[in-house]
Parts: sequence; structure tokens; C-alpha cells
Amino acid sequence: MRILFLLLLLPLWAAAQPTPFCTGTTNGFVVDFAEYQGELYATGFFTKICNQTTGYVARWNGTQWQQGAQGGIDEGHALEVIGDALLIATYEFGVDTNYVVRWNGTTLSTLGAVYRSNPNPNQSQTASVYDIIEYAGEIVVCGEFNRVDGQAMSGIARWNNQQWDTLGSGLSGSFAGGPAILYPHQMTVFDGDLIVCGNFLKAGGQTVNGIARWDGQQWHPMGEGFNSTVYGLGVFNGQLYAGGAFTASGATPLECLARWNGSAWEYPGFGVQHSIAGVQPFIHTLRQIGDSLFVAGGFNRVSLESGDLLTGSGVVAVNSAGQINLLGGGTLNKDIEAVIPYNGGILLGGGANTGSGYVGFWNPQTSALEDLSDALAPKVRPNPARDHIDVSDWTARGYRLLRLIDLRGQTLFDTVLKPETGEVVLPDLPAGLYALQFDGSRQYGRGHCLISVLPNK
Repeated sequence: MRILFLLLLLPLWAAAQPTPFCTGTTNGFVVDFAEYQGELYATGFFTKICNQTTGYVARWNGTQWQQGAQGGIDEGHALEVIGDALLIATYEFGVDTNYVVRWNGTTLSTLGAVYRSNPNPNQSQTASVYDIIEYAGEIVVCGEFNRVDGQAMSGIARWNNQQWDTLGSGLSGSFAGGPAILYPHQMTVFDGDLIVCGNFLKAGGQTVNGIARWDGQQWHPMGEGFNSTVYGLGVFNGQLYAGGAFTASGATPLECLARWNGSAWEYPGFGVQHSIAGVQPFIHTLRQIGDSLFVAGGFNRVSLESGDLLTGSGVVAVNSAGQINLLGGGTLNKDIEAVIPYNGGILLGGGANTGSGYVGFWNPQTSALEDLSDALAPKVRPNPARDHIDVSDWTARGYRLLRLIDLRGQTLFDTVLKPETGEVVLPDLPAGLYALQFDGSRQYGRGHCLISVLPNK
């Protein structure tokens, strides 16, 4: 018999582009979202969002935006819920002192003062806080500072519920060709360690090139790092991803996106580009939501290892089967930095290069279906085949059960796969369509392929 293989596009996604979440003017970039006390919060460069005057932190009450935190808050970069409080990482553009801001739902307070020597707003050399995270029972903040509450701390500090302390000698240096700033931009926890990324060159005195690992006692490099700024970190299916404006890790070419394999940064199967000459593509945010990693930033093309280019602007998603979803083409002429699940869909925040803000909503439940790009998905070979298939792509991902199902849902054949399994002999089948179902991978979940069986020649 002769078999032709096609990928079964499951789960199904929506083809429609994101639509405006609310109407009216948003007068600055939306940078981050968080859910706090059952309500949605936003922060960024706006003081008005969808025609509602809110200041730099806004709260969605279910029908409109309102002021989210009463008090003197500067432009915001990140929101993080720790314990019973919403912590707000804020920029400071004009003076040398800033604060770690804490909102408990009714009262605004500060947790510590960060200081930056010799501030220069024209070079972004000001006392800004970029991210806040909980690690090992402590609050960790990173930003453009060299003292916290009067103590020398370079770019990163931790609050042990009584006082601020260092993480070794902290961060230092910066990539050539730009402002002399550390720009530690984002943190995450991976395999029990704290990971921080940004524009810095060193951590604890060691060369790390934009990304470093803190094990609770000391700093470590992660491979060769990168050749330019790293903006975002995300953990997807147990693997660490990094996004930014970089084009390489050592000799490995990349396009703003990389995956950590335990010892080095590798090309994850796709990257992003910008079709407008002179516009630098970048990835700002990486977030796992459900079965997919959402990749957001400033780009309008998704590039594949094959050399093919897909039209995807501002945000795309890749699921655990390796399928890329373009969200109907994304958010044309808008960069996306904030991503959060909301009301059965995905809420997106960002803006345009004119400085105007954007809040959009992508609803996968109410739109026509689209095909996904299967460039990253595991393959079944040969295609076409006669009486056997090669499933080594699937066994390499941890799949250990194979089931062949007809279109009525009846199982016709199943077998246990071993890690070394390559070839699987198929039973003689009538001509028609069948589904192959793969199970057993904790990392990737269930996978599917659709096969078409043709009569013997």
C-alpha cells in the first residue's frame, strides 16, 4: 500500500485578528498586565486608557478602566503579585532616586529607595526599576541602580522581609554601540535558579553577555550569552526561552529568539524579522498560556528554518505540537509587550511608534478556523510510504504510545513505542483517511497526524 501523510491541525485556533478591547484614545504604550484581587490591572506610559483618565496604573472594573492605584506613581514597566500586594516596577526619567512601589488594594507604600549615580535622562541612565519577582522567599528587584537604601547594589537586589541585601557583586558593563546602561530587563525562575536578562555584560564579575543564572549563592554564565540586549524570558514545557534584539549566541545565528538546551542557546526553529528597512525587530515578552508559548514584540514577519517567511505582526504563538499560530496576521503596525489570558481569550497591550497605546483582544472561540504552520511539528516519514512509517521524530519527544484510528473513532491498531523506535510496520488497510494519535509525552502532551492510505499499485 502507499500512504500520504498530512498533519492533523489540532488543537484548532482562530483566524481572525485581534480586535480593540475597548474604544477611545490610549495616550501611551501599555507595557504589562496582572490580575490582582480578582481584577485586571495594567501599567505603562499612558495616563488615559480608552478615554478614561487613570494615571500610570489602571484597573478594569468589567466595563471600563479606572485609576488602579491612588498616589504618585511614575510610568510603569512591570506588575507582580507577591503575597497580598501588587508590586509595581516604575521608571524614573528625571532624577537619581526611585522607589519599589507596593499597592495593597487601598494604600500605596514604598518598600525601598533605589539610587543611580550621575543620572543622564538622555542616555536612559536614571534610577528605573524594570522587574520584580519572588525567589527563595525573598523579593528581588532589578533595574538601573547602584545603591538601594544607601547600600551599594549594582542592578539587582533582594528584600529579606527586614532589609535589602546584595546578590553577590551584582551586574556590570553593557553591550557596545548603545548607552552605557545595565538595563536588567526581566527575571524568571528556572530549575530552582534565578535567571536575569538585559544589556549587561557581567554578573558577579564573570562575562555573561546579557543573561545570567544565580543559584542562591553565586552567579553563573549561560553558555556564551548573546550579542545584544535580551528583553524577555519564558519557560515553556519545561524549557527556557529568551527573546530580545540579538542575532547570535556565539557562532549560533539567531533571530531574536533562542532556546536553552542545558549547556548552550540554540535556534528554536523560527525567529522574527521586520520588513521595513532600518527597523530593528525585537521580542519583548514570552509567556506560556495553556498549551502555547506567546511571543510578543516588534516584528511583522516570522522566519522559518526553511527560509520561508510568514506574515505575523506583534504577536504569534507556538503550541506543544510545534505549530505556529499567526493570530490572523497579528496586530498590524503595532508592537505588543503585554500578554495575559482574560475571559476565554488573550488580552494584548502595546502601541504604535507614534507613542499611542493599544489594548486588543484575541478570541479563539468565535472566529473561523485557520490552518497553522507545521514547520516545527514532528514529522512522520516517508511521505508517501508503502507499509511502514518512521516515527523517530515523535519518540525523540517522549511519545510512547501510537494508536491508529479511523474516521468513525474506532481504534484499528496500537503499539508501544520505545525511545529507540524508528520504524513501525502498519497493518494492511482499506484506502481512506486515518488518524495517528501519539501519547505519553509529559512535555508536549498528545500529538496527532492524519494519514491518507492509497490502494496498492
